[in-house]
Amino acid sequence: MRRPLLTLAAAAAALVSLTAAPAHAESGHKDTTVGDAPAAIDITAIDATNAVRRVKIKVTVPGLTTAGTFTFGYEGRTYDGMAIDVRHRGSGASAKAFRCGEESCAKVACRGLQARWDVAGHVVSVSVPQRCYPGPVPETWSINAHADLGKEYDSDGTRLRLRRG
Repeated sequence: MRRPLLTLAAAAAALVSLTAAPAHAESGHKDTTVGDAPAAIDITAIDATNAVRRVKIKVTVPGLTTAGTFTFGYEGRTYDGMAIDVRHRGSGASAKAFRCGEESCAKVACRGLQARWDVAGHVVSVSVPQRCYPGPVPETWSINAHADLGKEYDSDGTRLRLRRG
């Protein structure tokens, strides 16, 4: 009698460990065209992670200065998503969050939003709590980045599709 109970307990423990395994975030990287925009906004790579609690997006800009605006976006299948505008301010970055539909965007509060502008490291990045999206969070985000410098811009080839971890 004891052996079947031990076998049953071991099988139950194995099943629990398989179903209770922690989810991991899906991450992605994409190199983009070099030299297709002014150096200060020329995005050469995008990296992103779509975790359970946060979306993290980073662009590499080898000629990064303190000029320009970077917009990080992520959306579901129906053009409903978020846009984060980042600008250089003082010794760091300022960021504003927007919820966007197919036609327009509206500014939203986003407690916990973090932005970084690192000229020496050639990186602009954001970390956004999933809770800032004011609706049910989709399982997959289409993540992208865009850079503006007056009438010049760079946004080609920055799209990643990542499932939430």
